[in-house]
Amino acid sequence: MESEIGVGNVLRIEEKNLTRDTWIRYLGYANEIGESFKRFVSRRSYLASYLTSSGYVVADACYQCQKELERDSGEGSRIRVALQAGDSLIWQSLASVIVPGITINRIVALTSSACKLGRVGKSASAVLPTIVGLASIPLRQRPNRIPPAEMPLKVLLVAGEASGDAIGAHLISALRKQLRCEVRFWGVGGDLMRSNGMDKEIFPMEELSFMGFKEVFSRIPHFLKLKRRVVNVALEGKPDCIVFIDSNGFSGRVARSLKHEYRNLHEPSPPMFQYVAPSIWAWKRPRYRSRRFASLFDGMFLLYPFEEPHWKELGAENTIYVGSPLLDNRALLNVRKDSVAGEQIRKRIRTMYGVGQTEKLVALLPGSRTQEVSSHLGLFFEVLRQTSVSRALLPYASPVRSLIEDYCAKDKSVDVTLVPGGGANMVEAVTACDAAMAVSGTVVLETAALGTPLLSVYSTGGLRALMGRYLAKVRYASIPNILANKEIIPEFLGTACEPNKLSNALRSLFDETGMRLGQTAQLSKVIDNLLQSHPPEYSPAMKAAAHIISCLEQRGLEIKSSSMKEEAKHLDDPRAVLNEEKIDANG
Repeated sequence: MESEIGVGNVLRIEEKNLTRDTWIRYLGYANEIGESFKRFVSRRSYLASYLTSSGYVVADACYQCQKELERDSGEGSRIRVALQAGDSLIWQSLASVIVPGITINRIVALTSSACKLGRVGKSASAVLPTIVGLASIPLRQRPNRIPPAEMPLKVLLVAGEASGDAIGAHLISALRKQLRCEVRFWGVGGDLMRSNGMDKEIFPMEELSFMGFKEVFSRIPHFLKLKRRVVNVALEGKPDCIVFIDSNGFSGRVARSLKHEYRNLHEPSPPMFQYVAPSIWAWKRPRYRSRRFASLFDGMFLLYPFEEPHWKELGAENTIYVGSPLLDNRALLNVRKDSVAGEQIRKRIRTMYGVGQTEKLVALLPGSRTQEVSSHLGLFFEVLRQTSVSRALLPYASPVRSLIEDYCAKDKSVDVTLVPGGGANMVEAVTACDAAMAVSGTVVLETAALGTPLLSVYSTGGLRALMGRYLAKVRYASIPNILANKEIIPEFLGTACEPNKLSNALRSLFDETGMRLGQTAQLSKVIDNLLQSHPPEYSPAMKAAAHIISCLEQRGLEIKSSSMKEEAKHLDDPRAVLNEEKIDANG
């Protein structure tokens, strides 16, 4: 179907499904009709009704298997599709044959008993149970899944923390640039995603920003409610695709529930993607769990080159290496490329906050989750007191704003200047500082890229520290150290987070001829290797967006757009770069 709707519009092409969109689908109700007429037909006819509905379920599974193989003919696709078909066959047998058959059987029997108790006439007693049985058959009319009309593209996004919020904001920009059409974004996100065009929020992103065994376990009922809310919104809103960003535990449970719900509705689920895959390279994790997680998604976007071999080893063929989010952070890259601009930022920020140009200044980066801030902020303050550093800058994300402000209002022993927002504000604050203390995570890589010497810290309880040592597969926790395969950034993890150890390490970072010089030189090489493996204007979000659009087209979505889609295939083209000023300015 090709109608001239014009540039930048979306056509949904109606593709008839032989077993679900034609009269053939009514064969699936044969056993329910057989149960209703059981008293009027022979036993052979009764059994034939069950054979007919069972045959329909088998035929439907085979047909869907064939269609899936036509869409996906890659390596290992036959085994993957066969497993999915077997799973579908089991569920469809239960949902379309066994459970409805038993239900109609009991309804007819109960109606017959009610007729006897109510002393209903003989002729009515013979016919009424059959009528009630037939009336109970849920003959739902299936609407056309994709009506051939001009409609906005609908994308559901689910991010669970500040780093995911930044990735989501870049992805929104990339999709808008490549689609050039009306797109609606909604879901779960933060300030950056909202300012970049996410229309509606299911619930605040902070609701998912919890970690640790005790915290998560105590909130299981709450997380189950959040999961159900996302599932219900997806079923009601009928998105064209769903993108989960980080928060793998929550993402996997929502995706699994959605697959189950769509299977019960006899409808295909929309394409689902996971941006930031589980760190199977870092933690001991049962192989079957990782394989099962990967099978839930049409694509998983990986951040680092060393991740892909681990997933390939498990047989996951749906992984796409897109690259580190650093490549989308234009504010950070501009400072890194231009040392003069970095020095200007340093002078301007210090002047703005009344800090002398030679005065020691430390950046405090206590994390974006409530538990992280609670565990590390007091520790950071104590380290500053022991090192006699009088000034610090603390850039923070909105989810932990009130917690940080309350703590700083109570503890006046250190002169800490709060810097609201992430993005460009965080980049400028860290650039202006002589050293940093950062909670292990994305911010460590960002700080290293800016050339600011730092310590990587992660304070946990004894049980978590013990389990971490047992389950960890890598020697280091920080990405720069993992990339270098040696400890460039000093790491203080678990019980090693003692103020005196941290204060000694922080003092050494101020020594221009010691650890400071060695760390900055080595980190510069590591970051250069990471960034220079891509063309100068490469954008991970653009590559992810291009893959999402290709998957939508394979599902029957025709997108008429300008030449941007072709340009996105050549990601070294400057025109394919995101306009990051908007994201960074809103940071």
